[in-house]
Amino acid sequence: MKRIINVFNLVAGIAIIAFFSAKNDPKNPPVARTGAPGETTCQASDCHRGGSFVGTVQIAGVPDTVLPSTAYTITLKQKSNASLAGFELTALGKDLLRAGKLTNVAGTSIASNLGREYIRQANSKAIVDSVTWTFTWTSPASLVMGDSITFYFVSLAANNDRENTGDNVLVNKKSVVLKRTSDVIDSKNNIDFTIQNKNLIIKNQKDVKLAIYETTGKLIVRKEIKSELEFINLEKFTSDIYILKIEEKNAIKFFLP
Repeated sequence: MKRIINVFNLVAGIAIIAFFSAKNDPKNPPVARTGAPGETTCQASDCHRGGSFVGTVQIAGVPDTVLPSTAYTITLKQKSNASLAGFELTALGKDLLRAGKLTNVAGTSIASNLGREYIRQANSKAIVDSVTWTFTWTSPASLVMGDSITFYFVSLAANNDRENTGDNVLVNKKSVVLKRTSDVIDSKNNIDFTIQNKNLIIKNQKDVKLAIYETTGKLIVRKEIKSELEFINLEKFTSDIYILKIEEKNAIKFFLP
């Protein structure tokens, strides 16, 4: 009899902990709550309801046109009069499946479901006027359909009373265009060069300073060109795309090594 009572108490304790944990969604909220096509939000699915907080949720760090296979640091920001905040985001192509790759950092987590990838809070955050999360998104090399990518994202505006009432969701989305590789290669911007046998050959650019950057902004090479024909070996260039810049002309071109 004592054993039965102990088992009952254990099960009841687990149920109570799960109940209160679910109330606040403090860690890793359910996926498919971004408001993307075919999805609800935590407010629409009734796991949070009844709030009247006013605010906005936005993302920054990703331009309107993105380069293929390029990492972007995205900051999601909620600005509101709430007391507690969480978020969830997904990036989809026109086929409504995952576009690119999300990378989590401290305070976030990644989950996948039915061909979509999600990043969300690992822990909720207190908010005083505004709160942010920062993470990395790497654009795809190409898309199956079209050239557009849409970020669907929500942020929970909660009252921090450990109940699922008195909370509401802020919803937004942002669409970007993936630049085609052919566009990247053909954009010359007044720099004459070719790539042969893993060498970048710069032509007709004597007495200028040349710089090569990764698309993240990291400087890889800076040198002064002394002749009409300059060779730069690319064997150790491991990224997909680089930026070539002639500093005196402020001329820029992207290239694939």
